[in-house]
Amino acid sequence: MPGSTLRRFILPFICLAVLVASVGVMPAAADETATDDYLLVFFINPNGGPCQMQNAILSEMGDELNGKVMIRPVQTTVDADRRLFYAYAIRGLPTLILTDATGKEIRRLPPGVQSATAVRELLSFIPEN
Repeated sequence: MPGSTLRRFILPFICLAVLVASVGVMPAAADETATDDYLLVFFINPNGGPCQMQNAILSEMGDELNGKVMIRPVQTTVDADRRLFYAYAIRGLPTLILTDATGKEIRRLPPGVQSATAVRELLSFIPEN
C-alpha cells in the first residue's frame, strides 16, 4: 500500500531531516560534547508551567546527560516543529522520547512532568559503549 510505504520508509527520513534542520536553542542540560547517537526529544510548550518544570529538572541533570544524550526541544511555538508533534503522535505535554540518530523511537515516557529518576530509567535503554 502506498500510504504504508510512505509512513514506514519516508516519514522517518523526513523526521530526521526536520530534527537536523531545526536544531536550535538547547536547554542548559545540552552540551556540544553530547553524543550524536541518541536524542532525548523534549516536546514542550515554553510558556507552560509543567513544561518549565520539566526543563528545570533536565537542566539540573546537565552533568549526567552530557556525553550520553543530546536534548532536542520541539516547541509548540516553532512552526517547523509542529510537524514532529504529528509524526510522533504527541497528545500531551511535556513529553520525552528517546530516539536514535535517525529519529527512530526507542522508548517514551508518558506525558507530564517526569522526575530525574524516571529520566535516568529512560536513558538506561541506551547501550553502554
